[in-house]
Amino acid sequence: MNIINRAASILLLLVFFLAIFQDSVHGRPLLLSMSRPKPDDAALFARWLVSQSSWGVLNTIASDMGGAPFGNVVSFSDGLPDKGRGIPYFYLTTLDPTARNALKDQRSSFTISEYAIGTCGKKDPENPSCAKITLVGKLKVVTGDPKETSFAQTALFTKHPEMEGWPKSHDFQIYKLEIEEIFMINWFGGPKPLTVDQYLQAKMIASSSPTPMLLPFCNFHPINPSKTLLNPSPSHSLFSTTPSFSLKPFFPRNTLPVFATSPDTEALPESAIRRIADKLRSLGFVEEPKNQETQENALSSNPTANSPGQIFVPLPTQLPKYRVGHTLDTSWSTPENPVPQPGLGNSIQKFHELRDEFLKEKEKERLKNKEYKKERAPSLAELTLPAEELRRLRTVGIALRKKLKIGKAGITEGIVNGIHERWRRMELVKITCEDICRLNMKRTHELLEKKTGGLVIWRSGSNIILYRGADYKYPYFSEISFENNSAQDATPDLFMGTEEHMTNSSGTDAVKRDASDRKSPPRVIQGVGSPDRVRFELPGEAEHTEEADKLLEGLGPRFTDWWGCEPLPIDADLLPAIVPGYKRPFRLLPYGVKPKLTNDEMTTLRRLGRPLPCHFVLGRNRKLQGLAAAIVKLWEKCEIAKVAVKRGVQNTNSELMAEELKWLTGGTLLSRDREFIVFYRGKDFLPSAVSSAIEERRKQVFEVEKRNGFNSSVANAKERKQSTTGSVSDDGHAHRNNQKGVQEKKKLTSMEAAIKRNADKLTTALEKKAEAENLLLELEEDEVPQQSDMDKEGITEEERFMLRKIGLRMKPFLLLGRRGVFDGTVENMHLHWKYRELVKVITGRKTIEEVHQIARMLEAESGGILVAVELVNKGHAIIVYRGKNYERPASLRPQTLLSKREAMKRSIEAQRRQVMF
Repeated sequence: MNIINRAASILLLLVFFLAIFQDSVHGRPLLLSMSRPKPDDAALFARWLVSQSSWGVLNTIASDMGGAPFGNVVSFSDGLPDKGRGIPYFYLTTLDPTARNALKDQRSSFTISEYAIGTCGKKDPENPSCAKITLVGKLKVVTGDPKETSFAQTALFTKHPEMEGWPKSHDFQIYKLEIEEIFMINWFGGPKPLTVDQYLQAKMIASSSPTPMLLPFCNFHPINPSKTLLNPSPSHSLFSTTPSFSLKPFFPRNTLPVFATSPDTEALPESAIRRIADKLRSLGFVEEPKNQETQENALSSNPTANSPGQIFVPLPTQLPKYRVGHTLDTSWSTPENPVPQPGLGNSIQKFHELRDEFLKEKEKERLKNKEYKKERAPSLAELTLPAEELRRLRTVGIALRKKLKIGKAGITEGIVNGIHERWRRMELVKITCEDICRLNMKRTHELLEKKTGGLVIWRSGSNIILYRGADYKYPYFSEISFENNSAQDATPDLFMGTEEHMTNSSGTDAVKRDASDRKSPPRVIQGVGSPDRVRFELPGEAEHTEEADKLLEGLGPRFTDWWGCEPLPIDADLLPAIVPGYKRPFRLLPYGVKPKLTNDEMTTLRRLGRPLPCHFVLGRNRKLQGLAAAIVKLWEKCEIAKVAVKRGVQNTNSELMAEELKWLTGGTLLSRDREFIVFYRGKDFLPSAVSSAIEERRKQVFEVEKRNGFNSSVANAKERKQSTTGSVSDDGHAHRNNQKGVQEKKKLTSMEAAIKRNADKLTTALEKKAEAENLLLELEEDEVPQQSDMDKEGITEEERFMLRKIGLRMKPFLLLGRRGVFDGTVENMHLHWKYRELVKVITGRKTIEEVHQIARMLEAESGGILVAVELVNKGHAIIVYRGKNYERPASLRPQTLLSKREAMKRSIEAQRRQVMF
């Protein structure tokens, strides 16, 4: 009976294992630590594929096979389960060609396929949906870092336990692949773009299931176990006393894995499980009837529950109802904060209520702050135009494609003329501001409205839409017609000056009343494009002129015969020629600021200075201290000062004016011509108040230091006075002698300090000279010039003449720089000789002796024949012929010459030696 019982138990185990691996024909199950990510997340999918795989194909470059690629199947690991770093580690030996190839050439690639994991099902491995990845990089031995070595060894031995028992005598070492490029295909559409940083920074997310998943190559299809309870049949007396056996699930109910079967698996008679069950029934093992009803009721929802060989999968009604909430301690419960009862969902409901209240309060605060927010002041266009008209104009203006650009010069008369010309054809102009104008768009907005008389209806960034207005009239007209009409129609009162009103009025009240009653005629502005084209000045432009006029207040008398536009400049000839006590302004450059202007800064300042009105008018060349003082005062308000040269004054020289003003003010000359001189105040300019405060502070410091030195000398004199005996006259005489001694001592000290400084400088120079000479000697010893071959072939005079003529006409040449002749020069000569018989070397040496020395050295080192040394435009040309029996040497660079770096060092030391002496 014992033998029969053992046989029955063995058969039961076979039934169980065959039920697990019934689909091994289509694929083998494999434990996976996390679920398959989505193909869209390339970085996470690549990390998952590398982490779940255990082997791949490692490709190296086989030098023994002439550099052919060599692939080998190897095991690897990137870390512990769910803790992989993404870097594959290998356990290789030099007995294998892969490790030997990696030690010679580290370039390699490692390919992994998802088909090896078992998640591709019945798909072909070449199918794009069956992922594959290739990691390209360098295969290196893991040495130096003990932590990394320990991590790699643990990772390899954990995933591949067999490696730990491999023989130590085979000299196994741990290698790692430093990834440089990644190629992965996990779906249709080509390789996924993936960088190394994205791959290494991807975070692995472990599976949420309590047990690992068991996945085969085929689709997932859960099956229920057979509910067979095997008992011996009463028809066989041989097994009448055999105890009953019941087949129970091998896994606990709360940790059941899900196995997979083929999608077309049914209880077919030809299946292995069916045959085994039939065999057991033929032996007399049948189902136990006492538990059959209970299990049928429990598994009535599964129509295939009676199928033999299927694995038990519990239903939701069969799972235990224990949750984490049952482990909470109810003693912490209070009426204010009660512990929620598990399973009712009160806690999550309360959480949602609290969150909704918080969001409502936050929305109320936002609306409250929005109400109290300061409203934006309406623009002039919004106050002038109706809302519908303004909306229409903005829609039309935004759709405009043509734009008018305002450059660095700002809003000049040419820009104003262009705006009016466009307003003749359409009512809107779209303007784009660049450079300086875009830095202060509010100021640009105001200037456009003042100078053109239009309305800015829309502004965004550096773009402005300007509206001409409903009653727009073209402002430009001919100056000749204006003079004729004004001579016929103008009244005397219209052009009456303000001086007549001042003389005829009896008081200030009469002057104000008369000025309000009578208006001065608008100023005429010269247009662009025609000398007779003019327009009247707008009120906004008059305000802008007043702002410019305020800059010149208090600087001096005005020049009444000014021929240009307003404001009237200062007459510099009426300013004092010599200012008593005048000094150049004190300047201090901020830390980290370069004193010189760059090319871009100079260009920008020049463009800013062109449209500026003139500040001063000058007619004399010398004695300009008064003008210099006025310019310094102007620089406190404006960075640029513009001086005009008077017309009609004899012997005016703008060059002399600019030189003296630059010396007196310390400014930077931006531009100078026969009519204008433009100065920039400089980066180190300080206002008069700041400069005077700094100078006073420096004087105080100097006086304190001087006082301290005087006190020390007095203290020394008192000590000497106490030590001596004698009359008061003797003490006074000693004190005077002491003062003289102190002065002489100071002189001697200063002389000794100067001598010491010069001596230190001389010592340093001598040391540098000696160091340069030693270095030059070492470099000359390293350079062993090649002696010329006495038994080399020659050329006739006719051949030399022909080769010289051909060489001078050659366009390709080899330039010899400050390094002189080094190994790279000879190499380049051989490279030239590969394609042509002659090489032309151009050198910039001045003396003919140096050029001939270089030519002889090139001839000796290269083995060629010197044809000629000629003077050309770029310097001296050295023409060398390779010879009739030329053979390319094995080593193109002579070992007797200096390298490129050593030649540069020799040139620097020779230059240093030449400069010092």
